[in-house]
Amino acid sequence: MSKSTPSYEDLYQKQVELKEVDIAHWKHDDVFSVNWWILLLVMLTAWTICWKIVDRKRLVPVLLYGAFAALSSSFLDVLGTSVALWGYPDRLVPLIPPFFIFDFVTLPVVLLWVYQKYGDWKRFLIAATIVSASFAFGFEPFLEWRGMYRLHHWEYYYSFPIYIVFASVIKKVVDLVVATQKKHAPH
Repeated sequence: MSKSTPSYEDLYQKQVELKEVDIAHWKHDDVFSVNWWILLLVMLTAWTICWKIVDRKRLVPVLLYGAFAALSSSFLDVLGTSVALWGYPDRLVPLIPPFFIFDFVTLPVVLLWVYQKYGDWKRFLIAATIVSASFAFGFEPFLEWRGMYRLHHWEYYYSFPIYIVFASVIKKVVDLVVATQKKHAPH
């Protein structure tokens, strides 16, 4: 193997080094900081609100929407952070991706509420657009101001249409799953 091409062992060693640096950074800079408490509070509040607002009669499709939102959001965040478009300096827990709170808690809870509350497409798109604007031009700048989110090769306005498309595609998928289930359910 050429000296200029790293081997798997080289990559593994860097991963071990990164793990050690990550834990040291978390112990020194993150745990019990103001931003750490904000992350913890946001997570606990969002999950509590989710449990209180979720329509128990439609629990499966609403939670399916939230699960698809969480998985899709984390996929996009892994992609964006991997190619250094943006990053998250603070972690709630070491070795867990720092975007966990946003991808698995905040965004899915807000979007599942929109899905649950606004079933028809027109109202859903209006609500999704408002949520998208709130996240792209409110939440993201707040997180950056707090030092919890860093833009490297990204702009807030790139996020705006992505949030709308993201919410809409997930709604379409979940609606198709629900329609398929109804079609094949025993009468």
